[in-house]
Amino acid sequence: IDQYLVINPTTFEESQFDTIFKGHENAKKILYLWDAIETYPITKTYLKHFDKVYSFDPKDCDENNLGYRPTFVSDEILEKSESCEPVVYDIFYVASYSKERYQTMMAVQKYCDENGLKFKHHLFVKNKLAYLYFKLHDRSLKKKNVAFSLLNNTEKTALLRQSRAVLDTPLPTQKGLTMRVLEGMECHKKIITTNVYISHYDFYNTEDFFCLDPKAIHLDKARIQSPTTYTFDESSFTVASFVRG
Repeated sequence: IDQYLVINPTTFEESQFDTIFKGHENAKKILYLWDAIETYPITKTYLKHFDKVYSFDPKDCDENNLGYRPTFVSDEILEKSESCEPVVYDIFYVASYSKERYQTMMAVQKYCDENGLKFKHHLFVKNKLAYLYFKLHDRSLKKKNVAFSLLNNTEKTALLRQSRAVLDTPLPTQKGLTMRVLEGMECHKKIITTNVYISHYDFYNTEDFFCLDPKAIHLDKARIQSPTTYTFDESSFTVASFVRG
């Protein structure tokens, strides 16, 4: 072994790294963080075990002297990003359930209903028992608004390409770009996100990106339905870019 790549350090106890690396002390040890340090603060104690640490979160990179590596778009998205399909939906949303996400989704649904926009959502709950548990903590939760099966990549890609915009609701602690945003940009979709840090990226503009306040949903139908104008370096979001260096 000449290189180690760890992508989820909180899977391990810190003491286990010595065991994992034993006998290969001269190997290059690389850590990639796809969660914000603020989400899992214990991550900070693991950094000293690695020769190089990368993160998808630019704020974490600046504050902790880490290398920046955004996540990457799937080959399936890249292959089909230029394909033309009739637009069916104005906004597409796919995510795993949380109470906050459900409330945001329903607020967006209300706005769309009132403004003549078509909203396609797929909020995943892993089973009916989990649904009943969530229902105890949120009486507004309705079964018709959640899904008990995951979308596969082909289904997700098709829905994305049939939509004008993608809705993105990352954790509040997260400043890095999610797969939803990267895939949406690759397919030239408008981006609606609760991640206000997106305005720090050089490709950001106020016509194609909506920084959404979940407590005060406001969108612009004309902006959503107009063509995108942003440009970005697509090579920065490929597997080749991810593994370089």
